[in-house]
Amino acid sequence: MRPAAGNYFRREWFEVIDRDSLPVVRQKQRSWDRASTKPSAENEDPDWTVGLKMSRCSHSGLMFIEDVVRLRESPGRVEKAIYNTATRDGQETVVIIEQDPGQAGEVEVQYYIKKVLFGYIVKLIRPTTDKITRARLASSQAEAGNIKIVRGAWNEDFFNELENFPDGAHDDQVDALSANVNAFVEGGTIDYKALTEY
Repeated sequence: MRPAAGNYFRREWFEVIDRDSLPVVRQKQRSWDRASTKPSAENEDPDWTVGLKMSRCSHSGLMFIEDVVRLRESPGRVEKAIYNTATRDGQETVVIIEQDPGQAGEVEVQYYIKKVLFGYIVKLIRPTTDKITRARLASSQAEAGNIKIVRGAWNEDFFNELENFPDGAHDDQVDALSANVNAFVEGGTIDYKALTEY
């Protein structure tokens, strides 16, 4: 039986805090769920490219969603946005990107590591399960009160998408959240490659 919307995420599970309430943390990462299609007459509501930044307090284990970047643009503009966001985040923020299956996916991530994100630590993820399975850890951490959200203009769209998962029109922010939480909590189970290996 397919889970109904609202069973995985509820906004009341996330405490919204002001940015000046963030603790000083050293673990920071931004995960990207990439798309590359602009709205058009043929496709008025394409997927979004989403970059979700999180930090984690090593003492308490609490995680903080600090920022969400969203855009629907051409591949070139998406690439530029990822580079500009990494520059703004700084080299202490790890960049997480998903590798698509096959040779084309390998070539694309090599390009990002060697060209677009040169000088940054990049973690590659190669998902082997479906979106719902990947979201379960984020869901359980949220329900336990372990994920807090920094107040921002993006909050309402974020909550709406999460509460409609898995039946909503889009799940790009859910995918980015899942990748981030899985990397923090189950880092050892995901195949990572760091920039220094190339």
